[in-house]
Amino acid sequence: MPRVSGRQTHRANAASANAEEYFRKNVANPFLDHLTEQMHTRFDREDRVGSAIFSLVPDNIIKMKGDLKPLVEKLMYWEADLPSPLSILAELKEWISHWERRPSQDHPDSLLSCLQHTDVDQFPNILRLLHIGCTLPVGSSDAERSFSAFRRIKGYLRSRMSHDRLAGLTLIHIHHGLDISVKEICQRYIRAHKRRMFQGCLLRQYFG
Repeated sequence: MPRVSGRQTHRANAASANAEEYFRKNVANPFLDHLTEQMHTRFDREDRVGSAIFSLVPDNIIKMKGDLKPLVEKLMYWEADLPSPLSILAELKEWISHWERRPSQDHPDSLLSCLQHTDVDQFPNILRLLHIGCTLPVGSSDAERSFSAFRRIKGYLRSRMSHDRLAGLTLIHIHHGLDISVKEICQRYIRAHKRRMFQGCLLRQYFG
């Protein structure tokens, strides 16, 4: 029995012979198409080009030493920033030979650790690329999370909230997973505000 509704006008309603085919045509395939389109939109070529720098990590580049031309084409995205871009291919080969002569346990496993083992005279282009890779922003999730927190905290009923209180509530809301010691907070407050009344205060009795 075809699962087709004659009155349905606001959703996909492709004809199908059975339930499995209906949900594949009207639910699964449109969802996959939408997901693929969003992935291409969110991670286009200019956004993915930074991933090529991670190939400079010794263990990664040794595996791809057979054909370095695709990597060179991606790294040439920063051609204007490189001191001598024409020698990048020869420099990559020398970079591979440099780390192949060393035991694998001595290989750095991150871009930041590679900076400490890179000679500026021997590998000027690679050093510049490592600096770029270490300073590229990872994403905008932190900023977007803070905007969402502001919308939840500063509503119409809190429109006259002071800046310090808003900043404090926002930090507490964003970093709610942190383990905060109430005893340490009370001790800091007592030390910062020394008064006579704290001599007989319950806070000093329990947290002093």
